[in-house]
Amino acid sequence: MTPRTDVHPQSSPQRPVPERERTTQRVIAGAVEMAVSRYPGTGHPVLLIHGLGAHQRMWDPLVAALGDNEVITFDFPGLGRSHVAGVPQTIPAFAELALKIIDDLGYAQVDVLGYSFGGMVAQQLTHAHPDRIRRLALVATAPGVGMVPGYPSAMFALATPLRYYSKRFYKWTNRFLAGGEIERDPAWMEYTSHVRKLYRPHPITYYSQLIACQLFTSLRWLHTVQTPTLVVHGTDDPIIPVFNAELMTAHLPNARMFAAGAEGHLLMQDAGSSSFGAITSFFARPDHRDSAGWQGGAEVTLDELAEAERRANLRAAQPMGLYHQVVRNSLRTADQLRKRVT
Repeated sequence: MTPRTDVHPQSSPQRPVPERERTTQRVIAGAVEMAVSRYPGTGHPVLLIHGLGAHQRMWDPLVAALGDNEVITFDFPGLGRSHVAGVPQTIPAFAELALKIIDDLGYAQVDVLGYSFGGMVAQQLTHAHPDRIRRLALVATAPGVGMVPGYPSAMFALATPLRYYSKRFYKWTNRFLAGGEIERDPAWMEYTSHVRKLYRPHPITYYSQLIACQLFTSLRWLHTVQTPTLVVHGTDDPIIPVFNAELMTAHLPNARMFAAGAEGHLLMQDAGSSSFGAITSFFARPDHRDSAGWQGGAEVTLDELAEAERRANLRAAQPMGLYHQVVRNSLRTADQLRKRVT
């Protein structure tokens, strides 16, 4: 079954979204303090894990869309209002920081949404502590090494945190990073560049996150994750191509993929994103299988994945694409050998 594509509605330029009532506190993890916000509400608490160099305020559109849900957001060390960690972190280390927040706030179990870089952290967190995660949403993310990387120009733009410091650089690189109509809208760019610059990432944390992505892969164990998972991806994502969503969905035993048509990588900052309804229903419904996100999504068969991979491997001509393809094929071969032995 081919994943359904929900086309983005004609959006008006982004406007500031209404802010929800929240409480803030600090969570101490080792030698650093992390800034945490809690938005009171009903239903199961939802923990949001943000992307590369990002801070809590960049969640405002999604937090507003989640409405009455209880929501937890936080800043990793060196981002937003959190202290800087003196040493680089790995994906497992970032996942343990997220677990520290869950523990300190007294939650036995939470729902988790991981976006982009945060999606890798969310995968690791769910793999390491499956009893603590009720439902998982993976948005615009990838399994790490073995993925299909984005366009070289997009990768170049991500190689520096300068777009958080310079509005001019952010707008110049947007030509490489934008996906979908809304991300090319001047008013939307003006709004998002303002929010982005509220808290600039510390270079140590930014490059630590970049390096951590190159040392992580979930493809070895993704098939063991039983947590109900909604994989959400824009079909016009130049940073993390949509094939990566298909790859994860095919490997996860209890997952559906929701494709947001003509939307790009920054869909979580678009108040009009078609993905918001899918995400909120997935977390809110008593049975996730009854949610609009689950019913509007689809499984990805191995045959469909193979066809998608043939198309995606056209990017293997670039060095990083070839590297990931070799790793992906090696992991596939190892998995086939493991199955024969068992």
